[in-house]
Amino acid sequence: MNSIDDPKLLCRAIVRELMEDNDWRLLSEDAFVQAVLECIPPEESNDPEQLRKWCINTYCRQALHPACLGTLGEQKRERSFEELATYLHRLAHWKWPHIAEDAVQEALVTVCERVEHCRKPGAFLAFAIQQLRDAAKKLSKVETRKRSLEELLELDFYGDISADKTVGMVEEEGVEEAVLYADLKRQVAARIEHVRRQNPRAHRQLDAVCLRYFRELSNVEIATVLKTTS
Repeated sequence: MNSIDDPKLLCRAIVRELMEDNDWRLLSEDAFVQAVLECIPPEESNDPEQLRKWCINTYCRQALHPACLGTLGEQKRERSFEELATYLHRLAHWKWPHIAEDAVQEALVTVCERVEHCRKPGAFLAFAIQQLRDAAKKLSKVETRKRSLEELLELDFYGDISADKTVGMVEEEGVEEAVLYADLKRQVAARIEHVRRQNPRAHRQLDAVCLRYFRELSNVEIATVLKTTS
């Protein structure tokens, strides 16, 4: 393509692509191109890969970061977070589809609270992506613990009773006692769930307690289920 030999035309092509793909509108195309050409080293202006990095860096420095800070006015601040949300949503739905929405919302809140801590405005997108990674990591751990707890405690206690081999041998007057026992187990499980969420670092110890007293497993069996040493 002829434009590859012309830094200005190449820059405009990359800028246009970035603006269309990310719906970037905080800068006009002409202002965006001019800003990039004013800062990029001449020896890198013909390298599409380097030029693309400079375009992203420039947009972050001159538009996205200051707009998120609020220095460009409230309207552009709102617009900047819309653009940031769009960018993070695309990444989150690709990498963490099951928790994408929650991860993006949490990341945006963190960015809003910590935007002033981004010491390199040109790397603002990298800063936002790190907040997304941190949020996704935390939410993934919560989801894993939640699924694990449900499996370990078998929260459908009434279903457990109906499936119990001994139920058929329980006298009619013993059925009510069995149901009350199941309800008590459910209440205890709910309480442990609450304590577990308040003390995430203790989740293995609580899981061990549940396995021991709800399912009457031995220490060796508990270690096998939790994949730890007995």
